[in-house]
Amino acid sequence: MSELRLLYFFDPLCGWCYASAPALAALAEHYPQQLQLMPSGLFSGQGARPMSRDFADYAWQNDQRIEKMTGQRFTEAYLQQVLHGKDVRFDSGYASLAMTAAAAMAPALEAQVLHALQLARYVEGVDTSKAENVAAICQQVAETQGISLSRQEWLEKLQDSTVVAQRDARIGQAQQFMQQLGIQGVPQLVVNKGDQYGVISGGALYQDKEALLEMIASAFRA
Repeated sequence: MSELRLLYFFDPLCGWCYASAPALAALAEHYPQQLQLMPSGLFSGQGARPMSRDFADYAWQNDQRIEKMTGQRFTEAYLQQVLHGKDVRFDSGYASLAMTAAAAMAPALEAQVLHALQLARYVEGVDTSKAENVAAICQQVAETQGISLSRQEWLEKLQDSTVVAQRDARIGQAQQFMQQLGIQGVPQLVVNKGDQYGVISGGALYQDKEALLEMIASAFRA
């Protein structure tokens, strides 16, 4: 019998992915072995860009809409220090590298690093496009799980060619899946069993967690 997997497609700088953080936390708690994070690379590589004032204004308007719909916080610190900050890039490259390095250490650590990066950016106003900031966040999260690496050691991992290759391979796999399944954006949750793939309604990621868990449980019973 084929094992059932939950494929979560995302990007660390996607505001709607941040909005689905409570749903992801519930999935990570209830299905730690089945949950597989799939970084899409939406805002890294060719998808990255400098943070222009026009793009910052567009992002803030979208973020305010997300907050109104889901209750997830986007603070004034985020607006001033990230969107209107100096020499800021809209680039999830280092965040995706950090998550890849974390997953290699302990699979459960990856989702924790993602959530910490989201809170640091959207609530605390930390620029998570910068390697040194990402390394500091990873150090703090890993220490809560008994993994003692210095900030410098994390920074070295973000520059390690093996980790870069692993990150790029994961993004390539995610993009291939998205193309095959006709997925246009993130976040997206897909239930996979053998060669069968079922796309969960996107709205389910922003609503009642218990309803989402029951939806997944029904898929597991099928």
